[in-house]
Amino acid sequence: MSLILLLSLFGCSKDNRDDTLTLEEYLTQDELKDRISIKFDPDDVKDFSDANVYEAEYWIFDENNVKSVLLHYPQTSEMADEAFSSYTTEEGDAEETLYFYAQDNIKNNFEYTHHFRQNFDIENYYFLYPEETTNGFGVSANNLIANPQKWKDLDFMPYQSVMKEVEKVFDALDFPEYRCQEVKALDLQSLTQVYRYFEELNMNDPTSTIPVQPIKENETYVLQYRQTIDDIPVMNYRSYQDPEQLCRRSIISIGYTEEGISDLYVNGLLKVGEGENQKIISSAKAASILADYFKTDPYTRDYRLESFELVYQAFLDKSNGKLTLAPFWFIRASEPFTEELEVPIEFGSSLHVLSYRYFFVNAVTGEFSIDYPVL
Repeated sequence: MSLILLLSLFGCSKDNRDDTLTLEEYLTQDELKDRISIKFDPDDVKDFSDANVYEAEYWIFDENNVKSVLLHYPQTSEMADEAFSSYTTEEGDAEETLYFYAQDNIKNNFEYTHHFRQNFDIENYYFLYPEETTNGFGVSANNLIANPQKWKDLDFMPYQSVMKEVEKVFDALDFPEYRCQEVKALDLQSLTQVYRYFEELNMNDPTSTIPVQPIKENETYVLQYRQTIDDIPVMNYRSYQDPEQLCRRSIISIGYTEEGISDLYVNGLLKVGEGENQKIISSAKAASILADYFKTDPYTRDYRLESFELVYQAFLDKSNGKLTLAPFWFIRASEPFTEELEVPIEFGSSLHVLSYRYFFVNAVTGEFSIDYPVL
């Protein structure tokens, strides 16, 4: 679908910014008190009077520059073609791997890992991608058992210093604009909890592989960054019911130990082209649309509204390969449930889990949708 056609459709919307109530007032009406609660700070929700609808394309990294910035040791293997590349370097007990792979026939994503000692791999203990329980699909037990603390310092370096070091690498790699979304600290206690769980789980299975027992030097920060365009973050969560025309989520995930970056996953970053400025509905108007849904939905119960923000989402027209980037109000809601573990761990035999549900309001047209955004 062309940008001109999309804008003609957007032109049918109404710009209703004279909201009777505030965002918080819409979501705390008497009819909703037994249905939802607000866990985010309404004062932190940033309003925009307008936003651009963009033509876009995937951000292409210079493969040679990425190799130069990330790889440190003598190269021991290489394989490259139009859709996939892999490089391996080694020195002593240390090994690096770097993969480039294609998305929608464009080789624009890469993964880097750096294993320093005793074959410790953080991915055996904690899944680095932004991961949540959506529509009945469970988060990996590793992440729940590890239960890392957010915005907490580990002994080897304060997290703010880690952010500065990571961002130096981003700048050397020629990243587009970005913003740190979250920092989690996996200390030795968190890693050991995961190790003991798998040790118990696989004790009587000779075919299983138990991760190595972690040591203090394995403590790891997990950082999530998001690309931003016009100070608006690009969507990096996904539902398991995404339609085909939604582009893969934009991801910048990092693992960082006392040795430096251990893991770096980069996926789906975008470069904007022609844009058309559009008036958008306010957060209060989006909240009123959401509140109207919650009032009538018979299944709404004990929803916790975790976040409320304006995001960009990219859509792919498979007939011509073109991307359109459009703004949406994105509301992330959670519902608690209990998940039983296959074997007990130190703090019990079950985990308290939040099952997530996503709600979207098209910021230009005001159209409401559940689980995934709709142009």
